[in-house]
Amino acid sequence: MMKKIILFLFLIVSNCSYFDNTSKVVICPKLTSPKGTEEILLISKNNIKTYIGFRGIKSICYKMNNDDINMKLEVNLRAIRKNTQLDDYLPVTLALVSINDKGTESDRDEISFEFFLRSNRKLIERTTLMEVIIPKKGQALLGIIKK
Repeated sequence: MMKKIILFLFLIVSNCSYFDNTSKVVICPKLTSPKGTEEILLISKNNIKTYIGFRGIKSICYKMNNDDINMKLEVNLRAIRKNTQLDDYLPVTLALVSINDKGTESDRDEISFEFFLRSNRKLIERTTLMEVIIPKKGQALLGIIKK
């Protein structure tokens, strides 16, 4: 029993070090989507046109030691489809890009996945986590890429 208590206390103490208490939460830099990348029509695996767009974005930003900002996003996507008879998959690529004050790309987080579209469901949502480092005086761009 004593070994279990010691193991439990060890796990609690060791997990506390996971959280970075040295980072300061700050107001996030500007986040926009280039025109035409915030909502688009994509073709599913069953060759069906499907609308996909951003449903909501939660962000938190931390100031780093060199004045750069670490931006973490929780991106909620919504797919809307007319034909709901079959299970289907929608290939999706999201790109989160940070740019400096001159418009040059600084960092990129690009994710490609297959969005599962369950049968008999017109609306389907999915949340995806993304992260980039934004240089001082920079901003971030988020978009859905059509491939």
